[in-house]
Amino acid sequence: MNALRTLMLSAMLMAAASGMAFAADTAPSYAIVKQVALGGPDKWDFLDFDSASKHVLISHGTEVTVVDGKTGAVVGHVTGLNTSHGVVAVPSLGRGFADASNSKTVVIFDLKTLATLATLPVGEDSDAIVFDPATKRVFVMDADGAAFTTIDAVANKSLSTLPLKGKPESAVVDDAGHLFINLASTGELARVNTSSLNIEARWPLPGCESPHGLAMDAMTRRLFVSCVNDKLQIVSSEDGHMVASFPIGAGTDADGFDPVRHVIFSSNADGTLSVIREKGPDSFQLEPAISTAPGARTMTVDPDTGRVYLVTADVAGQAPPKRAGGKPRITFVPGSVKLLMLDPKP
Repeated sequence: MNALRTLMLSAMLMAAASGMAFAADTAPSYAIVKQVALGGPDKWDFLDFDSASKHVLISHGTEVTVVDGKTGAVVGHVTGLNTSHGVVAVPSLGRGFADASNSKTVVIFDLKTLATLATLPVGEDSDAIVFDPATKRVFVMDADGAAFTTIDAVANKSLSTLPLKGKPESAVVDDAGHLFINLASTGELARVNTSSLNIEARWPLPGCESPHGLAMDAMTRRLFVSCVNDKLQIVSSEDGHMVASFPIGAGTDADGFDPVRHVIFSSNADGTLSVIREKGPDSFQLEPAISTAPGARTMTVDPDTGRVYLVTADVAGQAPPKRAGGKPRITFVPGSVKLLMLDPKP
């Protein structure tokens, strides 16, 4: 009887804590608190936050630039990458994985020394990279190859490159044996079993043009898909049905989720950070957008502090769109790439 009472009390406390997690009336506002000069190369793409070292890893042209997420000090560089787009830190293994898309390889490096440990073959035009704790596998999105490559992160070995019948953009795992992939060219979301590598489902995303950003709340089983036609769709990871859709800024290339404050972000090239508050599994609210800087289209977040990290460069000018209705083309000052740090206001 005492054990039953203890179990019931534990369940009640967990339910209360879950309710309290969604109790905030408004999402926090954010402000830029630090800018870190990164310099050349004049390219950048995905970022990742290393929760163990509190370092920010930035895909930065021919290198991965590593920055102390607290102080902004540049810690070091993983060099010799022929156009890097994606990077992921795996603190449990002490390793990082970064692509070199032009050479169709992924470099494995030591997270402490940043020394290269191995170089593995992957598919054509590698892009986003994610790690699955359930299988200890790394998954690389091969964009132009319309495929994904699986890497054994323990043995440092490429396992397979499998077709997707669509161009992958971003990916996320649920830590329960599933990989979710945006298929930009077909406007779909694919669910892959991370053990068998079978594609279990392909869900259309009606109204979403070229899905780019992808994040997830593993607790509520909700996926957050940002689309280049200025929308963010919230999708069930169980059956692919759309839960909600919101307007976001122009030029999204990534999105993120803060599981502590229950805030969804879209980083946009128009110089805004779109913010959506998660009030519950099926309840969301659009908050005022945060001004950032033009070109800041990729991001990562520190869930402990709520700090958001974005990368861009100083704007030299803007050219007219190549076609009617297109986005203006931004040109940047050479050597001016920088990391922006945004903190939630008290």
